[in-house]
Amino acid sequence: MKSNERVLSMMPGHTKAYRLLLRNRFAVDLSARCHAEHAAIHTSEKGDFEKIAPRITRCVTAIKWCYAGDHTRCKAHSSVCKGDQNNNWIVKSAYLKGNFKIDITKKENEETLADCIGYRLGDDILQKTKLNLNSQKVEATNRAIRMCLPKNVTFPRNFSGRAHSAIHSVNNGTGDSICKLCAAAGCPITQGGGAERSLRAAQLRAEKKKKREQSLASKLKRKMKKDKLFKMHEKNKEKSTYIKGQLLKVQKSRCVKAQKPTLKSRLAAEASAKDHLYARTRSRSRKRQAEKCSLLQNPEDEQ
Repeated sequence: MKSNERVLSMMPGHTKAYRLLLRNRFAVDLSARCHAEHAAIHTSEKGDFEKIAPRITRCVTAIKWCYAGDHTRCKAHSSVCKGDQNNNWIVKSAYLKGNFKIDITKKENEETLADCIGYRLGDDILQKTKLNLNSQKVEATNRAIRMCLPKNVTFPRNFSGRAHSAIHSVNNGTGDSICKLCAAAGCPITQGGGAERSLRAAQLRAEKKKKREQSLASKLKRKMKKDKLFKMHEKNKEKSTYIKGQLLKVQKSRCVKAQKPTLKSRLAAEASAKDHLYARTRSRSRKRQAEKCSLLQNPEDEQ
């Protein structure tokens, strides 16, 4: 969507820079909306693709009108948008403002919006993602393998064993995996001992953390954090243009000011030198020396 020029012309706005900003936000928001709709329908229908496909088709129409400002169809066909004027997907979005609206009365805008939704909810994509799987398990497995088999160390003798041990730990958990491997090797861990209690505690901590991360409260917390960071990035985003020597100009001006002091600074320096303690002490000592010389020359005055 970010590389589609028709999406840029569909965005509301008077300047190209603002339309570019809206296109980037719209791309992220529509992607999240389509994924949320698919996940909610997949969960409610328990993975039955024959029931999921017609619901997705009706949901596509609701999504189009939702971005056009009409939320009446969301109440009947959407699973993540409430359909109320003050409680809908656009109002709660972290990427778009509540008054965001696309004019789909134009035929080209409606076709472009349908194509954008089809990137995720099209017929071909639904066939490929009908199981609603992701690559998180694969990434977790690769991370565990990298921990047991770092790239900077070679294990010519026990490479296969370490890899299988990593997979066994991912499938069973750290504590249970160690207990099962020790039992299979003929050296079981003593029941009730310190090692067995430590392994059981590690296993319980891992399971509690997994359940906590999958809970609704943790998901809402992560969403709020993501929304906060996104708004912070939009507020303090980096400049898209680069200007050479931005800091050198300031340094040069400071050097010029240091080399050419102003008249006011010179007068202040002279005044401070006159009022300095050393200067006063020197003048007093000279006066005393002059008085002593005059007394030595005229001893009668001293008497």
